[in-house]
Amino acid sequence: MYFEEARAFISIIPSTVYATIIPAIYYGSEWGFEGKKTAHSDDSLRPHVKLNDLGKQAKHPKLLEAIKQFILVHKNCETLVNGSYETLLVTNEQYAFSRKSTYKTIIVIVNASKKSVKVNIDFKGLSSGVYADLLNTGYTLTSNKTGLSVEVPPCWGRILSH
Repeated sequence: MYFEEARAFISIIPSTVYATIIPAIYYGSEWGFEGKKTAHSDDSLRPHVKLNDLGKQAKHPKLLEAIKQFILVHKNCETLVNGSYETLLVTNEQYAFSRKSTYKTIIVIVNASKKSVKVNIDFKGLSSGVYADLLNTGYTLTSNKTGLSVEVPPCWGRILSH
């Protein structure tokens, strides 16, 4: 699942993936509705949503399923919530960090580009071996001697567990 606009995806990462809080959805944000505050009314801040027409009304109709995926991973992965945090990579379109606990290492990679990219993660104290993607079921990769070389789809990410 990929979004035409990376900012819709990027905006949900902090509260759903690595925050120590329970993610929250506010007034249609799960479908990408943008509320606008005006000087005289809050009506457009909280747009009217017709449940039967969500597919037609939603700016990002796949956003809800993505949020559900993030919440499920967050809920089932203690290391994402309580593991020690380390930034691994920061560029203008990619971001990667790790969360580590005694027995598990999680690497989260976010790609804000509209193109698929290969991201290289050096091992700086990370565990070598096989990593399974918690976000993209069935995707696994084995580290090489120096780290991981990970293909990340456009406007999406990987949550790798070892």
